[in-house]
Amino acid sequence: MIFHYLWYKLYRAALRSFEVEWAAIFYSSITWALLIHINAMTLSGLLAKLDIWRVIYQPGTNQALYANIIFMILVYVYFRGKRAKRIIDRFSKETDKQRDKGTFWVILYVALSIALAIGIGGAYKPGYLPSW
Repeated sequence: MIFHYLWYKLYRAALRSFEVEWAAIFYSSITWALLIHINAMTLSGLLAKLDIWRVIYQPGTNQALYANIIFMILVYVYFRGKRAKRIIDRFSKETDKQRDKGTFWVILYVALSIALAIGIGGAYKPGYLPSW
């Protein structure tokens, strides 16, 4: 439900910019996938920094890039069609107070995600990615 609400808020923001429903659905799906992928990369970077688990950071590979592209495609396929309509119908009935509260939490989530990604990414030496 939280992920659907985040997608809905991104959809509402995109709808104001594009004014075309399919473009708003596409843009919000891609943006949602990017935000979730930033969280996965941050967690993977933290685990690699602590020498617990190295999944994405392996020498000589572009696993993160390929994973992000595949993830964006899968997310778009997930959110198109009837599922997007159900999510939009479900959350469009919220009151102004619920909308303001939801907007606060979404802004906080996005800000923390980006701040943590920059903070953990800044813990590495320039040009250094951990290897086995």
